[in-house]
Amino acid sequence: MREVDLHVLDNIPSKSTRSWDLFSKQELIDAIKKCNNSSAPGPDKLTWSHIKSTIKNEEYIFKFLNIANACIDLGY
Repeated sequence: MREVDLHVLDNIPSKSTRSWDLFSKQELIDAIKKCNNSSAPGPDKLTWSHIKSTIKNEEYIFKFLNIANACIDLGY
């Protein structure tokens, strides 16, 4: 294994932390629609195709939106 000198990162200036705006319903829908249906599933085994079919239901889009906005609130 090759050694890496992480001190080069010390020269990068710090930037102030900015807050994120919460997702709107339409913003989340538009972002999900742009995702590729044939992408490989992640560890949760969900594909974009699954998520796209889920957000067609009004109740589920708000649940999905609550999860996305909770991630922002918690800093994830």
